[in-house]
Amino acid sequence: MDVVPPGSPVIFVVNYFIDPQKSIVPVINVGGIKKEIEGTRKEIAGKAREEAGKKMGDPGMQVRGKAEQFMGKAEKKLGEAERKHKH
Repeated sequence: MDVVPPGSPVIFVVNYFIDPQKSIVPVINVGGIKKEIEGTRKEIAGKAREEAGKKMGDPGMQVRGKAEQFMGKAEKKLGEAERKHKH
């Protein structure tokens, strides 16, 4: 049973199940939160790499930074979609 209605603006949805001793145990379902966090981390790291490449005059580093940002955005969107559609 969901404690929070589907579509509500919360990060975690708490579910309950009954263990073998017949007690109710809460279970945290984090869905795509880990992917969202990792995607954000990659975006930030990519931006830092891109800026460092600009300062150092290294176009290869700039491109790698942009690619890392793109991958981070994609991972973050995937995590958001997973979290929203887990309900």
